[in-house]
Amino acid sequence: MPPWIDLYREKNLVNVANVDHVVMVTFETQGSRDEVYNHYFDKFSNEENFSSFRANRDIISFVRDGYGIKITLIDSTRNRWSLEYHRQMI
Repeated sequence: MPPWIDLYREKNLVNVANVDHVVMVTFETQGSRDEVYNHYFDKFSNEENFSSFRANRDIISFVRDGYGIKITLIDSTRNRWSLEYHRQMI
């Protein structure tokens, strides 16, 4: 995982999987939903191709240093997030 990607206030690393060159990290965090979302929004909102979506789920995606990143809230009751990344092919 690139060193600048952090698992914000991680309390439990649930799973790490690799599918078709995409690494998927699932983790639970001590931070609240808004705290975690705002952390990633503030840290990465100036990156290339940044987009965010808040409705039923919180989703942030962007490109940085040749990596495509997607951060998604997958279970709000456990504050469980997934962070997916893959190397962009040019």
